[in-house]
Amino acid sequence: PRHLTGSSLKPKERMNGVAFDRISHWLVAALEGQGLRMWDLAGPPDAEPLMLGRGAVTTIAAEFEPTGRWLAAEDLNGVTFWPATGRWPSVMRLSAGGSRDVAFDPDGKWIAASAGRGGVEIWPSTVNSFPRRHIAADVSQLAVSPDGQFLATGTRSGSVLVLPVAGAGFRELRGFEGWVDAVAFDATGRQIAADGPMDGGRSHIVRVFDLETGDAKSF
Repeated sequence: PRHLTGSSLKPKERMNGVAFDRISHWLVAALEGQGLRMWDLAGPPDAEPLMLGRGAVTTIAAEFEPTGRWLAAEDLNGVTFWPATGRWPSVMRLSAGGSRDVAFDPDGKWIAASAGRGGVEIWPSTVNSFPRRHIAADVSQLAVSPDGQFLATGTRSGSVLVLPVAGAGFRELRGFEGWVDAVAFDATGRQIAADGPMDGGRSHIVRVFDLETGDAKSF
């Protein structure tokens, strides 16, 4: 079974009804005192639900009209019609910290965010893909390999982490003495360049790491 984010109820609250649209793209729930929550079942599996409402009213029921273009919600004050065919945003919530950088897969299959001390979060953009990943580390900017299979990020401890997007674990490339501020893949995806401090922070160098041989050059 799939757990829907944001579906829990507060004490003494109840759900007055649920409904699918005609192609099972959207699922809507009518919550007492909270209006409507609507989930995109074809979108990112951990996205926050859309919150639809017109004040602190008790929603009695909700139903999609047969063409799927409108969602009708009945409350104690009347009936509200919401457009159901618009391009609604997907909201992804970080486990901790605030976002410092975001990166997209070249083919749109996933999105990633670095959250400083909150680490790196990777979300699939569609259901039935790989599971959401969270890597705990103190990180900076993100770089994406040309084939979209790997992410790289700098750390406070002076290393570069290379993360397989749909796999487990990571590879750590060491060579600095503090925050690695910037990372980049070359066009082949075989090399990573990173900038970071040396000599107690009195100077900065750029290192280029060869991911196949493990060699590193400094500039």
